Amino acid sequence: MSGHEKASNSVVWGAGIGLFLVSFIVLFWPGDYGFIAAFFIALLIALLSTVVIWLWFHGMPALGNTAAPEGTVAPEPASAPKPSPGPEGVVAHTEPADEPASVETASSPSGAAASPDPKPAPVPPPDPAPIPDPDPAPMPDPDPAPVPDPAPAAIEPEPAAHETSEAMADTAGPGERPSGLDAPRGGEADDLKRIKGVGPKLEKLLNSLGFWHFEQIGNWSASEIAWVDHNLEGFKGRVTRDKWVSQARMLADGGETDFSKRVDKGGVY
Repeated sequence: MSGHEKASNSVVWGAGIGLFLVSFIVLFWPGDYGFIAAFFIALLIALLSTVVIWLWFHGMPALGNTAAPEGTVAPEPASAPKPSPGPEGVVAHTEPADEPASVETASSPSGAAASPDPKPAPVPPPDPAPIPDPDPAPMPDPDPAPVPDPAPAAIEPEPAAHETSEAMADTAGPGERPSGLDAPRGGEADDLKRIKGVGPKLEKLLNSLGFWHFEQIGNWSASEIAWVDHNLEGFKGRVTRDKWVSQARMLADGGETDFSKRVDKGGVY
Protein backbone atom coordinates (compact mmCIF):
# COMPACT_ATOMS: atom_id res chain seq x y z
CA MET A 1 0.00 0.00 0.00
CA SER A 2 1.48 3.36 -1.03
CA GLY A 3 1.79 6.36 1.22
CA HIS A 4 -0.96 8.13 -0.71
CA GLU A 5 -3.44 5.34 0.00
CA LYS A 6 -2.57 5.31 3.71
CA ALA A 7 -3.06 9.03 3.96
CA SER A 8 -6.38 8.87 2.12
CA ASN A 9 -7.63 6.02 4.35
CA SER A 10 -6.75 8.01 7.45
CA VAL A 11 -8.67 11.00 6.13
CA VAL A 12 -11.68 8.82 5.24
CA TRP A 13 -11.86 7.17 8.67
CA GLY A 14 -11.33 10.44 10.45
CA ALA A 15 -14.11 12.09 8.47
CA GLY A 16 -16.43 9.12 9.16
CA ILE A 17 -15.82 9.26 12.92
CA GLY A 18 -16.26 13.02 12.95
CA LEU A 19 -19.54 12.80 11.04
CA PHE A 20 -20.78 10.10 13.45
CA LEU A 21 -20.07 12.25 16.50
CA VAL A 22 -21.61 15.39 15.02
CA SER A 23 -24.73 13.52 13.83
CA PHE A 24 -25.19 11.78 17.20
CA ILE A 25 -24.90 15.04 19.14
CA VAL A 26 -27.32 16.87 16.83
CA LEU A 27 -29.91 14.07 16.94
CA PHE A 28 -29.66 13.28 20.65
CA TRP A 29 -29.08 16.64 22.31
CA PRO A 30 -31.45 19.21 20.68
CA GLY A 31 -33.57 16.65 18.78
CA ASP A 32 -36.36 14.42 19.99
CA TYR A 33 -34.50 11.13 19.36
CA GLY A 34 -33.49 8.74 22.15
CA PHE A 35 -29.99 7.46 22.72
CA ILE A 36 -30.37 4.24 20.75
CA ALA A 37 -32.22 5.88 17.83
CA ALA A 38 -29.70 8.73 17.64
CA PHE A 39 -26.81 6.21 17.80
CA PHE A 40 -28.02 4.06 14.92
CA ILE A 41 -29.06 7.01 12.73
CA ALA A 42 -25.67 8.71 13.28
CA LEU A 43 -23.89 5.41 12.54
CA LEU A 44 -25.84 5.04 9.28
CA ILE A 45 -25.03 8.60 8.24
CA ALA A 46 -21.32 8.09 9.06
CA LEU A 47 -21.09 4.82 7.10
CA LEU A 48 -22.74 6.28 4.00
CA SER A 49 -20.58 9.40 4.16
CA THR A 50 -17.41 7.29 4.67
CA VAL A 51 -18.19 5.17 1.61
CA VAL A 52 -18.79 8.28 -0.52
CA ILE A 53 -15.55 9.93 0.68
CA TRP A 54 -13.54 6.71 0.15
CA LEU A 55 -14.85 6.36 -3.41
CA TRP A 56 -14.03 9.98 -4.09
CA PHE A 57 -10.45 9.59 -2.83
CA HIS A 58 -9.68 6.26 -4.56
CA GLY A 59 -11.44 7.09 -7.79
CA MET A 60 -8.90 9.83 -8.76
CA PRO A 61 -5.02 9.73 -8.73
CA ALA A 62 -3.01 11.76 -6.28
CA LEU A 63 -1.89 15.23 -7.28
CA GLY A 64 1.54 15.08 -8.99
CA ASN A 65 1.51 11.30 -9.32
CA THR A 66 0.72 10.36 -12.90
CA ALA A 67 2.42 6.93 -12.85
CA ALA A 68 0.19 4.02 -13.67
CA PRO A 69 -0.48 1.53 -10.89
CA GLU A 70 1.76 -1.49 -10.62
CA GLY A 71 0.89 -4.39 -12.89
CA THR A 72 -0.99 -2.12 -15.34
CA VAL A 73 0.11 -0.73 -18.64
CA ALA A 74 -0.64 2.89 -19.27
CA PRO A 75 -2.65 3.33 -22.42
CA GLU A 76 -0.96 5.22 -25.18
CA PRO A 77 -2.18 8.73 -25.64
CA ALA A 78 -4.67 9.20 -28.40
CA SER A 79 -2.24 11.12 -30.56
CA ALA A 80 -1.63 10.97 -34.25
CA PRO A 81 -0.01 7.68 -35.34
CA LYS A 82 3.69 7.81 -35.88
CA PRO A 83 4.85 7.11 -39.43
CA SER A 84 6.56 3.80 -39.93
CA PRO A 85 10.30 4.19 -40.34
CA GLY A 86 11.47 3.81 -43.88
CA PRO A 87 14.86 2.86 -45.19
CA GLU A 88 17.78 4.93 -44.01
CA GLY A 89 18.34 8.07 -45.98
CA VAL A 90 14.74 8.16 -47.18
CA VAL A 91 12.51 10.80 -45.70
CA ALA A 92 9.13 9.49 -44.75
CA HIS A 93 6.44 11.03 -46.88
CA THR A 94 2.84 10.84 -45.95
CA GLU A 95 0.24 11.53 -48.51
CA PRO A 96 -2.33 14.08 -47.51
CA ALA A 97 -5.73 12.76 -46.64
CA ASP A 98 -8.34 12.89 -49.28
CA GLU A 99 -10.38 16.05 -49.10
CA PRO A 100 -14.06 15.62 -48.66
CA ALA A 101 -16.27 15.41 -51.62
CA SER A 102 -17.69 18.77 -50.80
CA VAL A 103 -14.28 20.37 -51.34
CA GLU A 104 -13.92 18.69 -54.70
CA THR A 105 -17.30 19.95 -55.67
CA ALA A 106 -16.38 23.43 -54.57
CA SER A 107 -13.09 23.27 -56.53
CA SER A 108 -14.70 22.62 -59.86
CA PRO A 109 -13.00 24.02 -62.97
CA SER A 110 -13.08 27.77 -62.82
CA GLY A 111 -13.61 27.99 -66.48
CA ALA A 112 -17.15 26.65 -66.27
CA ALA A 113 -19.41 29.60 -65.81
CA ALA A 114 -22.41 29.18 -63.60
CA SER A 115 -25.55 29.00 -65.63
CA PRO A 116 -27.76 31.98 -64.94
CA ASP A 117 -31.04 31.34 -63.22
CA PRO A 118 -33.90 31.33 -65.71
CA LYS A 119 -36.18 34.31 -65.32
CA PRO A 120 -39.75 33.41 -64.55
CA ALA A 121 -42.22 34.09 -67.29
CA PRO A 122 -44.26 37.22 -66.61
CA VAL A 123 -47.67 36.39 -65.28
CA PRO A 124 -50.38 38.53 -66.83
CA PRO A 125 -52.41 40.37 -64.21
CA PRO A 126 -55.85 38.87 -63.73
CA ASP A 127 -58.77 40.76 -65.11
CA PRO A 128 -60.49 42.64 -62.34
CA ALA A 129 -63.84 41.18 -61.52
CA PRO A 130 -66.68 43.52 -62.37
CA ILE A 131 -67.97 45.31 -59.32
CA PRO A 132 -71.73 44.88 -59.16
CA ASP A 133 -73.72 48.00 -58.69
CA PRO A 134 -75.13 48.03 -55.19
CA ASP A 135 -78.86 47.72 -55.11
CA PRO A 136 -80.44 50.77 -53.59
CA ALA A 137 -81.70 50.12 -50.12
CA PRO A 138 -85.47 49.91 -50.04
CA MET A 139 -86.99 53.05 -48.71
CA PRO A 140 -89.02 52.36 -45.58
CA ASP A 141 -92.66 53.06 -45.90
CA PRO A 142 -93.47 56.14 -43.90
CA ASP A 143 -95.57 55.26 -40.94
CA PRO A 144 -98.89 57.01 -41.08
CA ALA A 145 -99.19 59.72 -38.56
CA PRO A 146 -101.30 58.59 -35.64
CA VAL A 147 -104.76 59.96 -35.84
CA PRO A 148 -105.63 61.52 -32.51
CA ASP A 149 -108.70 60.14 -30.90
CA PRO A 150 -111.54 62.55 -30.96
CA ALA A 151 -111.89 64.38 -27.74
CA PRO A 152 -114.72 62.99 -25.68
CA ALA A 153 -117.74 65.11 -25.63
CA ALA A 154 -118.03 67.20 -22.58
CA ILE A 155 -120.28 65.58 -20.08
CA GLU A 156 -122.88 67.96 -19.03
CA PRO A 157 -123.25 68.11 -15.28
CA GLU A 158 -126.38 66.65 -13.88
CA PRO A 159 -128.92 69.23 -13.00
CA ALA A 160 -129.01 70.18 -9.40
CA ALA A 161 -131.86 69.12 -7.19
CA HIS A 162 -133.28 72.61 -7.29
CA GLU A 163 -133.35 72.54 -11.10
CA THR A 164 -135.10 69.14 -10.89
CA SER A 165 -137.72 70.65 -8.66
CA GLU A 166 -138.31 73.49 -11.11
CA ALA A 167 -138.69 71.00 -13.96
CA MET A 168 -141.11 68.99 -11.87
CA ALA A 169 -143.06 72.15 -11.16
CA ASP A 170 -143.48 72.86 -14.84
CA THR A 171 -144.58 69.31 -15.72
CA ALA A 172 -148.23 68.85 -16.23
CA GLY A 173 -149.91 66.35 -14.01
CA PRO A 174 -152.78 65.81 -11.66
CA GLY A 175 -153.16 67.88 -8.52
CA GLU A 176 -151.50 71.03 -7.29
CA ARG A 177 -147.92 71.52 -6.15
CA PRO A 178 -147.58 72.18 -2.43
CA SER A 179 -145.83 75.35 -1.34
CA GLY A 180 -142.23 74.84 -0.21
CA LEU A 181 -139.45 76.67 1.64
CA ASP A 182 -136.10 77.84 0.32
CA ALA A 183 -134.39 76.72 3.56
CA PRO A 184 -135.44 75.02 6.78
CA ARG A 185 -136.87 77.19 9.53
CA GLY A 186 -134.23 78.25 12.01
CA GLY A 187 -131.61 76.55 9.83
CA GLU A 188 -132.50 73.11 11.20
CA ALA A 189 -134.56 70.58 9.23
CA ASP A 190 -136.49 67.64 10.62
CA ASP A 191 -135.16 64.10 10.07
CA LEU A 192 -137.59 63.07 7.33
CA LYS A 193 -136.03 59.57 7.34
CA ARG A 194 -138.08 58.88 10.48
CA ILE A 195 -141.09 58.59 8.12
CA LYS A 196 -141.41 55.01 6.90
CA GLY A 197 -140.72 54.88 3.14
CA VAL A 198 -138.42 57.94 3.12
CA GLY A 199 -134.79 56.97 2.71
CA PRO A 200 -131.69 59.14 2.28
CA LYS A 201 -132.32 59.68 -1.46
CA LEU A 202 -135.97 60.58 -1.00
CA GLU A 203 -135.07 62.95 1.84
CA LYS A 204 -132.70 64.85 -0.48
CA LEU A 205 -135.37 64.92 -3.19
CA LEU A 206 -137.97 66.30 -0.77
CA ASN A 207 -135.52 68.93 0.48
CA SER A 208 -134.87 69.98 -3.12
CA LEU A 209 -138.61 70.45 -3.56
CA GLY A 210 -138.68 72.72 -0.50
CA PHE A 211 -140.02 70.22 2.05
CA TRP A 212 -137.96 70.27 5.29
CA HIS A 213 -140.39 69.68 8.13
CA PHE A 214 -142.97 67.10 9.25
CA GLU A 215 -145.56 69.89 9.51
CA GLN A 216 -145.32 70.65 5.78
CA ILE A 217 -145.96 67.02 4.79
CA GLY A 218 -148.71 66.60 7.40
CA ASN A 219 -150.66 69.55 5.94
CA TRP A 220 -150.72 68.28 2.33
CA SER A 221 -154.20 68.14 0.84
CA ALA A 222 -155.43 65.35 -1.40
CA SER A 223 -154.65 67.45 -4.50
CA GLU A 224 -151.12 68.15 -3.26
CA ILE A 225 -150.59 64.47 -2.39
CA ALA A 226 -151.61 63.54 -5.95
CA TRP A 227 -149.10 66.04 -7.40
CA VAL A 228 -146.20 64.80 -5.26
CA ASP A 229 -147.04 61.14 -6.00
CA HIS A 230 -146.99 61.89 -9.73
CA ASN A 231 -143.76 63.93 -9.75
CA LEU A 232 -141.49 61.76 -7.58
CA GLU A 233 -139.43 60.24 -10.40
CA GLY A 234 -138.63 56.63 -9.57
CA PHE A 235 -140.73 56.80 -6.42
CA LYS A 236 -144.20 57.51 -7.76
CA GLY A 237 -147.05 56.60 -5.41
CA ARG A 238 -144.85 56.38 -2.31
CA VAL A 239 -146.73 59.14 -0.46
CA THR A 240 -150.06 57.32 -0.60
CA ARG A 241 -148.66 53.77 -0.34
CA ASP A 242 -146.56 54.42 2.80
CA LYS A 243 -149.00 56.91 4.38
CA TRP A 244 -146.50 59.74 4.76
CA VAL A 245 -149.10 62.35 5.75
CA SER A 246 -150.46 60.51 8.81
CA GLN A 247 -146.92 59.65 10.00
CA ALA A 248 -145.80 63.25 9.52
CA ARG A 249 -148.72 64.63 11.55
CA MET A 250 -147.94 62.33 14.49
CA LEU A 251 -144.22 63.19 14.39
CA ALA A 252 -145.01 66.92 14.07
CA ASP A 253 -147.14 66.74 17.25
CA GLY A 254 -144.21 65.18 19.12
CA GLY A 255 -145.41 61.60 18.92
CA GLU A 256 -143.53 58.54 17.72
CA THR A 257 -144.16 55.56 15.50
CA ASP A 258 -142.71 52.09 15.65
CA PHE A 259 -140.50 52.89 12.65
CA SER A 260 -139.31 56.22 14.10
CA LYS A 261 -138.29 54.41 17.31
CA ARG A 262 -136.17 51.99 15.28
CA VAL A 263 -134.55 54.90 13.42
CA ASP A 264 -133.81 56.67 16.72
CA LYS A 265 -132.09 53.53 18.05
CA GLY A 266 -129.87 53.44 14.93
CA GLY A 267 -128.94 50.72 12.50
CA VAL A 268 -131.75 51.39 9.99
CA TYR A 269 -129.81 53.72 7.66
